[in-house]
Amino acid sequence: MKLLVIVDMINGFVYDGNMAFTESQAVIDSIVKLATHFTNKNYDILAFRDEHLADSLEFRAYPVHCLKGSTESELISELQIFENIIDNPKRSTNGVNTPQFQALLQEKTYTEIVVVGVCTDICVLQTTLSLITQFYENNLDIKVSVVSDAVATFDSEAHNGAQYHDFALALMSNANANITTLEDIIEH
Repeated sequence: MKLLVIVDMINGFVYDGNMAFTESQAVIDSIVKLATHFTNKNYDILAFRDEHLADSLEFRAYPVHCLKGSTESELISELQIFENIIDNPKRSTNGVNTPQFQALLQEKTYTEIVVVGVCTDICVLQTTLSLITQFYENNLDIKVSVVSDAVATFDSEAHNGAQYHDFALALMSNANANITTLEDIIEH
């Protein structure tokens, strides 16, 4: 069985808030197509959502964003139509260590985990590397794939989005992530 992991496709990164960026909107259609494909195949879908408390230590590194109970921490409306999405709030850049996600990995046997969402060089990178290292540590033969045309990062004066995106994909590939495309996932 396969698992689609959607990282931070929430209002606070896509539409509104301190951390929202327009580049994230470019991957919505691809992620909706993947969610439709996974739903039609009866594969699992999980969405990691930033959902911080007001005193979150993450705010030492990033502006205040996606507070628990705010619309920023809600899944974007385009994905809310999928009733089968497993909701997994997280309070850091990486949801792999959440008790809910760890319980899911204990409960289900996956052959592949497909990662999509934002930001390629922050939450997607950390999620992917954590999955790979956890599977290596526990000798679990689970393929980790990243859909290159369904991940995005922001562009700013101090953050060349294209360079950071490509560099993050290269880092994940070097760690043995399967870098793939929407078309490849849907055809296989």
